[in-house]
Amino acid sequence: MRIRRTVPCLLICLALLGCQSWTATNRIDVAFIPGGTYEITVYKGPRPQAYAALFAVPDDGSPVIMYHSEFTEEIGLGSPADYISFFETKIKGYKSMEIRDRKGNLRAYFLIYNFLYYEIRERPRGEGIVVFIEPPHLLPVEAP
Repeated sequence: MRIRRTVPCLLICLALLGCQSWTATNRIDVAFIPGGTYEITVYKGPRPQAYAALFAVPDDGSPVIMYHSEFTEEIGLGSPADYISFFETKIKGYKSMEIRDRKGNLRAYFLIYNFLYYEIRERPRGEGIVVFIEPPHLLPVEAP
C-alpha cells in the first residue's frame, strides 16, 4: 500500500523539479572576480544585510538567473565593482563563489550574506542555471 502512494509522489516531484542537478560552486576571494561586463541581478531581503548579487557571464547561450521574487531585481549589464565594494564595506560576513556548469565552464560569480540559505541548480538540456534564495520569513532572527 505505501509503495503505491510513494511512487506517484516521487514521479510528481521529479516532474516539478525537471530533473535539475546541483551545480558546482567554488568559494573564491572576492579579489579574484575580474572586472568586465556581466548580467547583474541583486537580491535585497527585508532583513538587515540580507543581500545577494549574481554576476552572470553574458551571451553564452544558456542563462544563469536568480529566481524571481519580490526581493529580486534584474539590473542588466554592468560592472561588479560597486556591488563588490558594497559587500566589502557594509555586509558583515558574506561569501563569494564562482558558479560552473556540468562541463566545468565558468558561468557566473555570486556574492551572498552568510545567513541567507541558497540553492544553485542546473536545469536539464542546457536550459540554464537557477539560483534560489530561501524565502526571507524563514531566515533566523539576527541579534542587534
